[in-house]
Amino acid sequence: PTELFVPSTNYFAIIYLRPNGPSIIPCRLSTPLANVTLHREIPPQELLVDGSLISYDAKQGFIIQQPKLEQKGVVYCMANLQGTPQISSNYLLLYAEAVSGPPSTSIAASSNAVSGGDHVNVTCTVLGDPDLQVDFTWKYPGQQDERPVIITEKWRLIDRNNGHTVRLSKSMLYIDDVETIDIGDYICMARNLVGETTVITRLFFHY
Repeated sequence: PTELFVPSTNYFAIIYLRPNGPSIIPCRLSTPLANVTLHREIPPQELLVDGSLISYDAKQGFIIQQPKLEQKGVVYCMANLQGTPQISSNYLLLYAEAVSGPPSTSIAASSNAVSGGDHVNVTCTVLGDPDLQVDFTWKYPGQQDERPVIITEKWRLIDRNNGHTVRLSKSMLYIDDVETIDIGDYICMARNLVGETTVITRLFFHY
């Protein structure tokens, strides 16, 4: 049978619903002769495409004109040609706050007051736009002397209490066996496409 949808590279794609502009679900047909409908997975229902709240454009797909929080969830498209239906990939709709600015950054040490031989983690955390990648840079006391530290980074999407999805990015600097050279200021610089934020914390000897 003919593939009714223009092939997608993703079996399961994430689409962000933003309050400041339309969102596109890219179900494009390979033939203008087919009919296409939009469906929610849970609860199962066909979504109304009336040209105002949701419209269809042959070159783009379904367009949600003014995305709202209650539209989040899993949707898929169904195409029909001469009584033969085909189902598209699944699309996960997540509601994202319209965040446009430098990273919202915080920094914390597992302990600021340290003793010789301690193990310490200094963590730089950013909450931000799901689509904006964050790059981290560190400055720390033993850097010029090539003091060995371990720096790891990770990120994930989280749902906040208001149902909005944000990107949680972390960079963690680990010091094994604290020495005098490690005492001082730890500076984390977090940068995204919009700007840069700098945060600082200090380690000192616990007497």
